[in-house]
Amino acid sequence: MRFSSALPRLHGGVQRTLSGHWAHGRRNRPLPLARHFENPGADALMSSRSHAIENATEQFDNGTFFALLGDSVAYPTQSQEAASLPELYRYLNEFITPHVERLGFSVKVHDNPVAGRGPLMIATRIEDPALPTLLSYGHGDVVRGYDAQWQAGLSPWKVTERGDRWYGRGTPDNKGQHLINLTALEQTLKAREGKLGFNVKLLLEMGEEDGSPGLNAFCQAHAEELAADIFIASDGPRLAAARPTLFLGSRGVFNFELTVNLREGAHHSGNWGGLLSNPGIILANAIASMVDEHGRVKVAGLMPKAIPEAVKAALADIEVGGGPGDPEIDPNWGDPALSLSEKVFGWNTLDILAFKTGNPDAPVHAIPGKAHALCHIRFVVDSDYNAFIPAVRAHLDAHGFNQVEVRQTRMDVMHATRLSPDSPWVGWALESLATTTGKKPALLPNLGGSLPNDVFAEVLGLPTVWVPHSYPACSQHAPDEHLLAPVVRESLQIMAGLFWDLGTDGARLTREHRAREQSE
Repeated sequence: MRFSSALPRLHGGVQRTLSGHWAHGRRNRPLPLARHFENPGADALMSSRSHAIENATEQFDNGTFFALLGDSVAYPTQSQEAASLPELYRYLNEFITPHVERLGFSVKVHDNPVAGRGPLMIATRIEDPALPTLLSYGHGDVVRGYDAQWQAGLSPWKVTERGDRWYGRGTPDNKGQHLINLTALEQTLKAREGKLGFNVKLLLEMGEEDGSPGLNAFCQAHAEELAADIFIASDGPRLAAARPTLFLGSRGVFNFELTVNLREGAHHSGNWGGLLSNPGIILANAIASMVDEHGRVKVAGLMPKAIPEAVKAALADIEVGGGPGDPEIDPNWGDPALSLSEKVFGWNTLDILAFKTGNPDAPVHAIPGKAHALCHIRFVVDSDYNAFIPAVRAHLDAHGFNQVEVRQTRMDVMHATRLSPDSPWVGWALESLATTTGKKPALLPNLGGSLPNDVFAEVLGLPTVWVPHSYPACSQHAPDEHLLAPVVRESLQIMAGLFWDLGTDGARLTREHRAREQSE
């Protein structure tokens, strides 16, 4: 089937041009379907699975998904801006609710337990209470648009295609990702003639970019309503654009501030230089005592004891960096005993995010009165974040920096989580992705970044599997944020195959997971 090189103007004023690069061999190229089902109807099942994948692919090829994404991005859902609260409600009520109701979901939008923060939505589709239940998740909020900082001709609130890139705020984080999953679910439902073979619950929040305020309390209060057997969702980047990826949790993140506040105001350096202590110099030296020039952390109590063997084994297959647009890795940065993948996926990191003293934008010849630095620690499971501030305080005091104040800057800590790579859900998901793509997926025990996965793994007690649909150089949170079109197309195929397989294997996997939990 051939497609014209240009499509007419679509919903929301979005115009798309399909490049020949995507279109090459689109419908005539056979999908690799190597999986063998252990039942006499294997050929028929595989044929129907292929049909679900082809249906999902068609949504990309005919421009339907591009139009849907354009409509989504047109909502300026900036959760860090208090004035955007009405837009957060509009996204759920006007955009998502009608879409999922057409698929047979019942929907309820809830106010956030934290006053003035973004709402949350629970959508439920129950085929049979005896069937296994999937809980999925996404967030419809985005970071600030920074409209003036985008390339000429680009807007954060309009999806624009340039080459293989689809630009727009939230295209990868997270509007594009949860829309890929909803589109694939819809096409699987059609291929299965209206019966998925599992129940679905969808939780969408509108505050993830502001630290997911209220999410933990909300899930505790609605735990029964959100009860499920498996959690599958999408956020974050693949290991590399061309390699399908699974991750099983995320590192936690702990934010803190270092401050040296010696006096009010600044004083002329010609009159007082050499007589007044300089808070910028004190703070710079304090930080240098904590992390050396090679990024090696010197504060006792901030690093984990060891990397578990199962995690080491999974990371042995992982290569980081080297993709188009990726920054050049400094192989000498960090602990020299760790591999590159272990540094980012298996260990803790301490980083300085911002440092300010005086007026950097308009400096004058004066000794500043104060200095401060914003820092954070990304941490893996088995790290006690409650010990971080005491550890930093003890280190600074031991090195003579009692003038440096230490305080946690955000009280909501995203905890570290990790599903065991040995879980039956993991092997099943890896096989499904390999069957659909013909590629060996990357398995990350946890994402290097942070997600509110602790809510799903700990509060709701679910095995968690994440299938990301972006790539590391997508510029999320920055100007020129974008999705890669070839990754979108492949991700639609992956999720259609995964949902098909869940309808086939979900009951068995649920039994195996429960048996494993009981044995442990």
